[in-house]
Amino acid sequence: MAKELDKKDREILEILKADGRRGFVSIGKAVGLTEGAVRARVKRMVRDGTIDGFSAIVNSTFKALVLAKLAPKLAQGAIGTIRAFSKEIFETSGNYDLAVFVEADSLEGINRAVDKIRAVRGVVSTDTLLKLA
Repeated sequence: MAKELDKKDREILEILKADGRRGFVSIGKAVGLTEGAVRARVKRMVRDGTIDGFSAIVNSTFKALVLAKLAPKLAQGAIGTIRAFSKEIFETSGNYDLAVFVEADSLEGINRAVDKIRAVRGVVSTDTLLKLA
């Protein structure tokens, strides 16, 4: 899996997240490295899985599954609203009506995503499962 990132790696990733097509020379100037050093770091981050693909999709540090109970009369509207801002959702049966997969770069980001789900009209309650490893 991904090796621990240093400050320069994180700076490179932030630039690539904003503009995945930016050239290594330009990135090097921005972070104070040569083109070759940037190229080697990006190649390593691709090889070790920190970067998932050529478009510089960065692995999220935190992942969670939010289980939501919905008000029956408002369920379809709530599902539509959540679908509009969520990457993956699952309709469930049993104690919960919906499971929402959430990714973020921080625990605070997970909390913001859960709060956003809780704020949707028709969401009665939620429970969150946070991936530990």
